[in-house]
Amino acid sequence: RAIAHRFQARHGLGLVIIDQLDRVLEPEKRGENLSARIGRTTRKLKDMARDLRVPVICLVQLLDKQTATRKSPRPGYGDVRDSSHPDQDCDVMLYLWRPEFYWPNKPGVRGLAEIIVARQRSGPPGSVWVRWKPRYTSFANLPPDEWPREKLG
Repeated sequence: RAIAHRFQARHGLGLVIIDQLDRVLEPEKRGENLSARIGRTTRKLKDMARDLRVPVICLVQLLDKQTATRKSPRPGYGDVRDSSHPDQDCDVMLYLWRPEFYWPNKPGVRGLAEIIVARQRSGPPGSVWVRWKPRYTSFANLPPDEWPREKLG
């Protein structure tokens, strides 16, 4: 938080990206469990966004082992590791899902990724499909007529 305030004062700031929530957790309080600690952190990140008047994007890890064993491994609300606070405190919750990772031999999913809008305070949930480019670790637009026709997951 202090780094972001200093940077904004010196250079201006338009966006804060936190690569991994685990790296910025608040110090542990006596007798506090990890979920409560994560909740304190996500609330402070939301306060920081409000104070700095910039969006804060925070990446969190999903319960990969849990989702992989389900009939449908497509992530959804409540699949964040260690706490439900990120789901509850955010204004927008996006999940990235690459069905090819779970079904490498399934026709029609190679190189596709779904951006799932699980929650947004100013609109309905939904999703869009994009092209995954592993060579560049990037995504590209995918016209809706190229989206998978069948429901995956």
